[in-house]
Amino acid sequence: MAQNEKVLATFQTRVRQMILRFQEVKKENEELYAMVEENEQKIARLEAELAQKERDYQRSEERRVGKECRSRWS
Repeated sequence: MAQNEKVLATFQTRVRQMILRFQEVKKENEELYAMVEENEQKIARLEAELAQKERDYQRSEERRVGKECRSRWS
């Protein structure tokens, strides 16, 4: 095999290796993006739950204070 053929064969092998590595990284990247999306959805859901709990607590506190005021004036 001539020197040029050896260089070409080495180059082809390295290109194939790079393509395989690219495919692995691409798949890993897709998995990571899916995880990020899932976590963002969880965060949004938890933020909505927290906001609802805060509203519920505020209403509960307002009712408690209202009851105290009404009982004082009775």
